[in-house]
Amino acid sequence: MADDLAFISRQNAEEYLSISTQEKASASREKKKWCRPSGDQMKINSDGAFHPAAGDGGWGFVIRNAAGEVMRAGAGKIQKLLDAIHAEVAACCEGVRVAAECGMGHAQASASIG
Repeated sequence: MADDLAFISRQNAEEYLSISTQEKASASREKKKWCRPSGDQMKINSDGAFHPAAGDGGWGFVIRNAAGEVMRAGAGKIQKLLDAIHAEVAACCEGVRVAAECGMGHAQASASIG
């Protein structure tokens, strides 16, 4: 099941990158602002980092409620990464895992891929 999740996540990330790259070519860079989740949802923002020469990197996430209050956060190192997308997916998965463990049933994930 973990292999299936990783495969699906990687496919989604690659599709996103493909679309995102096309959009970036035509749009100017704008500073992104955090957007609140709707209703009683939580929002999981995650980010991964990849060091190609070493094949390792790190991950981080923050979970906020609709008021913008930080409910949980985490960060760590990852060994044996394949690429930057692998780091981004690992970061997102860690945020989702923590949200599930804390009983946060209504959450939306937002990764900084690209």
